[in-house]
Amino acid sequence: MNARGWFWCCFAIFIATLGIGGTGILILSANSDPSFGVEPDYYSKALAWNDTAAQRETNTKLGWTLTVSLGDRADEAVVDVRDGSGVRVEGARITGIAFANALSSQRHEITASEAPPRGYIIKRPSAHEGSWRLRLRVERGSDVFTWEGDHTFAGGTPPGAKR
Repeated sequence: MNARGWFWCCFAIFIATLGIGGTGILILSANSDPSFGVEPDYYSKALAWNDTAAQRETNTKLGWTLTVSLGDRADEAVVDVRDGSGVRVEGARITGIAFANALSSQRHEITASEAPPRGYIIKRPSAHEGSWRLRLRVERGSDVFTWEGDHTFAGGTPPGAKR
């Protein structure tokens, strides 16, 4: 094979290696990026859409409202649940999922603790500040109310610092 043949052979191998290497870097980057999150078990959630719609109807029939406000500390939020007549819902169990919007692949299970007369307290599950997505489930007796919304946690302990 002459020099020209070797050049084109090496050039083709170089281009193929560049494409395969670039694809590998993109795959590695996409799989290790904590800000990129895929909804877990999305297919099952899609199949259960009728259950979700029924829960929305239940929420409407209950007439409950849920508000999340700043707590006394920067790493906590106060959850206030009221019934249709504006009376605070007490004795409920509040659980859910929380994740920072900037780190949506890192989801945390949360449980609120009742703190009368303020309502219920949620602790920020990690040191990350900013906007968090909260998906809450309120259970009292046979009543179940669900809520999804955003809350901004500010201040607190910086990431990596000891508490």
